[in-house]
Amino acid sequence: MRRDKDYIGSVGPQESKVVEGRYEDRD
Repeated sequence: MRRDKDYIGSVGPQESKVVEGRYEDRD
């Protein structure tokens, strides 16, 4: 369980796509 919001800022645009999909699911 990691914070998606912080995760996106930590990684670049490449990982952003993968996290974005989980971001909506976690909300």
